[in-house]
Amino acid sequence: MRAIIPCAGYGTRVGMSPEQSKELLKDPVNGAPLIEYSLEICKNLGLDPLIVTRKEKIQFNLYCLSKNVDLLIIEPEGEWTKTVLKSFEHWDHENILILPDTRFPKADSIIGNMKKDLKNGSLVSVALHKVKDPTKWCIVEDYNLIEKPHIGDVIQSMDYYAFGLIAFRKYAGYQLFQDLDKYKRYTLMKASFQYLDSFKDITRAGQVEEW
Repeated sequence: MRAIIPCAGYGTRVGMSPEQSKELLKDPVNGAPLIEYSLEICKNLGLDPLIVTRKEKIQFNLYCLSKNVDLLIIEPEGEWTKTVLKSFEHWDHENILILPDTRFPKADSIIGNMKKDLKNGSLVSVALHKVKDPTKWCIVEDYNLIEKPHIGDVIQSMDYYAFGLIAFRKYAGYQLFQDLDKYKRYTLMKASFQYLDSFKDITRAGQVEEW
């Protein structure tokens, strides 16, 4: 299984210049670069990582090359979905999207279950976590995946669930990210769901958060 790790952003949330990389910021827990969390998951679970980056992030790219990680250097445009799609030719039959500044427990069992979902016939397996404000996330409502919806676009509910990980078969993933980029809403077909005990995007507040 290939792990797609999109790292081509500009770090505007944390006030970075174009050549800097938030993935090299220090992890509050162990002081390692943030990207090491994702790379460690890949190592432990036998996933084949592909880091999607851009040419200006020279220090980050050299760091990844020193780790013998495959790099795909792109010219970014638009939302994260476009970044993921630019790596399509490098996908395997089964893939998983891992965002580099996120943290979630029990990665081995969660991703293991997602791999089983694909083996058992699902086209997509989505790991969900509960959020309070759906307008800041890509959420799942019934079988609809909705990118940063306006409140009027979703059912008023006490419980909103956003995706933390997406495992997908190659062509199902292509259709998903293409339609989500175009329409901001995608109806999942033959999808399975896993639920994360907790999930944290540690740069969402505009800095590396302590926890």
